Amino acid sequence: MMPGVAAQPLRRHSSGGGGGISNEWSLDFLNEVYTKNGSPVSLADIIDKPERVGANGLEILDNDADGSVSIIGDLLADLITAAWTVVIEFEKVAIDTLAELLLVADIDLNHSIAVDVYTSMQGYDSGFIIRTVDNDGEYRSGVHKVAFTRTDNLVGISTDGGAADADTTPNTTLNPMAAAAFGGYPAPDESYDACYIRTMRLIPPVSAGGLPALSG
Repeated sequence: MMPGVAAQPLRRHSSGGGGGISNEWSLDFLNEVYTKNGSPVSLADIIDKPERVGANGLEILDNDADGSVSIIGDLLADLITAAWTVVIEFEKVAIDTLAELLLVADIDLNHSIAVDVYTSMQGYDSGFIIRTVDNDGEYRSGVHKVAFTRTDNLVGISTDGGAADADTTPNTTLNPMAAAAFGGYPAPDESYDACYIRTMRLIPPVSAGGLPALSG
């Protein structure tokens, strides 16, 4: 959900305190090439709606109960560690309200990590502590690329090669993450605004200073 929503009560520490994931994922929805550590993977093994991929990328439906696309399998296993950098190239269909590019959440959908575009590009983690970072600008039309890092010691974001915004306040208060989706919470919760996910990379955590090179 949007930053500023009240955090939920602390229950257990998340799994984001180690050195981060070791795998590197590349999902090119435009050219339909998907790899883990350079080896091909089947799209059906990592998302629940592979049929949503078309000429413009992975389609997120507009405010639809079946609009989001859940992440599954080994890709989900890496995302729920809560210690990684994600790079997403996207296209928002229309300037409207909020589009949720990526959301990772606990089993009860109380605590979450997200990257979304609204009146700015935003990234956050929300547990007993909420950390929010953003890049000012109008990103609700055209093609843009965002790089976002989340670890227990950092959230940082950079869009289109711009300077990174970072928060280094420690946050070890997330419940264990359990689900992830493009477009919003997993169905049957309604998606947010329509958009296309063109490409996505998931890599070991990169410092805030390294994010502009990834988003440029």
